[in-house]
Amino acid sequence: GGTGGVPVLDGGVDAGPAPDAGGTDAGCTTDVSCYPFDAGLGFGACRAGVRQCVGGQLGACTGAIGPSPESCNGLDDDCDATPDNGLGQVSCGLGVCRTTVNACIAGLPAACTPGTPQQENCGNTLDDDCDGVVNNGCNCIHVSPQGNDTNPGTPANPKRTIQAAITTASTMGVPSVCVASGTNCPSSQDYPESIVMANGVSVYGQYRHNGSTWSRNATCVTSISPPTSQGVLFGGSVVTPTALDGFTVQAANLPTNAAVTIAGSSGAILSNDRISGASYGQAQTSIGVDITGNVIAVGNPLITRSLVTGGHGALATYGVRSTNAAPQLVANCATFDARGRCSVGCFNAAPGIPGGAAGGAIQGRVGGTDAGTGEAYAVLLESSPGAQIDSSALCASQNASIPDGGSGQVEAAAVRIRGSGARIVVRRSNVQSITGDRNSVGVWAENCQGQSPWVFDNFRIFGSSTVRGARGDGVRSVGDCHVRIDSNVGIAGGEERAAADTNGVYCARDPGTGIASRCTVLNNTLISGALAGFPPRSVGVRCDDGACARIENNALITGRSGVSTAGVVVSQAGPVIARNTIAAGCALTSGVGLQSTNAYARVENNVIRGAALPNGFNCVPNPNATSTAVLLQSAPGGNELDLHSNTVLADGYLTSCSSHGLLVEALDGGVATGRGLVRNNLLGGGVCPTRYSAREASAGADPRVFWNNHFHVQVGSSATPSVHYRDEAATDLSTPAAVNALGDMASAGNIEGNAALGGGGGIHLGALSVCRNAGSDAGAPAVDFDGDRRPRETGYDIGADEYVP
Repeated sequence: GGTGGVPVLDGGVDAGPAPDAGGTDAGCTTDVSCYPFDAGLGFGACRAGVRQCVGGQLGACTGAIGPSPESCNGLDDDCDATPDNGLGQVSCGLGVCRTTVNACIAGLPAACTPGTPQQENCGNTLDDDCDGVVNNGCNCIHVSPQGNDTNPGTPANPKRTIQAAITTASTMGVPSVCVASGTNCPSSQDYPESIVMANGVSVYGQYRHNGSTWSRNATCVTSISPPTSQGVLFGGSVVTPTALDGFTVQAANLPTNAAVTIAGSSGAILSNDRISGASYGQAQTSIGVDITGNVIAVGNPLITRSLVTGGHGALATYGVRSTNAAPQLVANCATFDARGRCSVGCFNAAPGIPGGAAGGAIQGRVGGTDAGTGEAYAVLLESSPGAQIDSSALCASQNASIPDGGSGQVEAAAVRIRGSGARIVVRRSNVQSITGDRNSVGVWAENCQGQSPWVFDNFRIFGSSTVRGARGDGVRSVGDCHVRIDSNVGIAGGEERAAADTNGVYCARDPGTGIASRCTVLNNTLISGALAGFPPRSVGVRCDDGACARIENNALITGRSGVSTAGVVVSQAGPVIARNTIAAGCALTSGVGLQSTNAYARVENNVIRGAALPNGFNCVPNPNATSTAVLLQSAPGGNELDLHSNTVLADGYLTSCSSHGLLVEALDGGVATGRGLVRNNLLGGGVCPTRYSAREASAGADPRVFWNNHFHVQVGSSATPSVHYRDEAATDLSTPAAVNALGDMASAGNIEGNAALGGGGGIHLGALSVCRNAGSDAGAPAVDFDGDRRPRETGYDIGADEYVP
């Protein structure tokens, strides 16, 4: 077997197995157990694999599961004997409204409902109105455009500048500064001054000042236009809750700028603000909020109920940039669903974090100079262990205007994770990367020092662009970064106008370090390759060069729509793929449910479908498109796919198309022989006029083992007879006996007859099914698609479902 790799500190996962060198040990007489990981065997989800002995030769190790970071699924993923442990808690609300529950309860994401705010009571020491600050508005030092800094700051005699009021409040021990925009509302007032916040002195805008009468009103617009590159500054001395609340803050148009800088502060709170980086000008790097040097405590500093925009920079723009910090971005959203997830994106003046426009190409088209490659990130987490993003709308380059066919090189992402990714959580959010010249990604994590950021229970994640040539991925996990993609409602990639390949989830090896991302993709509701239209190649989940540890229990993974589509692609990779519904989607030329390219994956208990109209998707396919449920592409060497106990339905469009339940190809042109284990699968050839339950595309493209499979005739097939098996790309076999008699592979126990499919999703076996007790026990999984124990009767059943008497 292979060897374990670099450990992941906050999940205990190894870098993963490599395929067995050669994988064809001669002289064996029995199967050999294998476990190519450092620890975990005998606990939780961890299990040994098997090297199948056929014809005196051992195959590669398939089906082994090593420790992976814990996810919310009721299982012991990290194999420490305790399911769902170490997942932390979800908190919502501030002050007396704050509620905290376990993030995961009974294997499902927990809902969190905050308490009800009350009017602030100046006679207690509680945050009654739930804005994060105790006794805000009590004992204010007042500021008004009608004031004077020589005044004491009373309601009748306010000060003129915010900084003078902060200094007085700090000296006198007064907790608040109240800032007016005028004598009546609606009104607007700008304070063009440098501001340095003082520990424990919160500053509140949106006040109306009329004589000695002060009242707060949302139609009073109070602005700050700091002339310095750091904007409003929270320094390291700000360690107790200190809020800037109710302001519009606009960064200066300087080469490098930020509207707000939080430098080493663990007490900074930004709430109910509208914060923006530079408008068009000389800005090269523009930042809404720049956070540095705080790894003191998770949850501080805090940004909540605010709109934070990166503005416009010729080289880079960030809504929020965090470096060596642990910020908490919470409830920056206009609308939430019943579970507290942000259910809308960024728009108009609503709370959210849009990244703004960046890159020389974008700036060049609006009057600047083309400065080359740029970055546009809503949130950049640079070496920010413990950062939390919760219930927020995050949008990259929302305000950018990039004409189709542009020449720029802009990297865009709603969330970009670089450096240490320990304990980073992105949850209950609406994550969108809307444009970018080169890459546009929803959540992009790369080389995060072997850690496992948790992308959990989000309402929506997509990465898309309208720029030709821009690559769009929903979630991208690369190199020594092992992202947990867990229990999200919807994930999607790019769209047709980019004219580039797209993926819902993409996990890959870093070519520089040679380390592959051992990402896990578990319990998600919908993962689709394309967001809209027909990109050239659209894939739901793609795993390349050793990437991906597990893809399990996802309700639907589909390419959705594209010129060519695939639900799942594994290329020279070996994840365990179990208990998913996988579908090609809607294709113009060819659709594949699962594509295995020289892979060593274990694929069990899945429902895998070819090209068809996906439920709920508005898409017009080409009725002549080729439809394939499983494409097995083999090559010489030790890698081989283990396809066990799946329901494989080719589907198709009923016109002049061709369809395949299983299509076997040899990548070397036909020299490779005997790669792949195909056992206990229900193989439906689809509904096209030319259809095959299984087909060898070339001479020599044989599976090594073909045992106990059922040749299924799908309902709705045309009158043309179905071919059970095409051998050597030439000979059509239409009886199980002819297939079982093949001498160039180990073939036995294959059957035909009534599978009696029905029940939920049409994949459950009926009482009269010939698939009952007709499977092989060799390598059979312990449970079925529904989690029911196998076997339930005298033998194992064929297909993803085990009949329960």
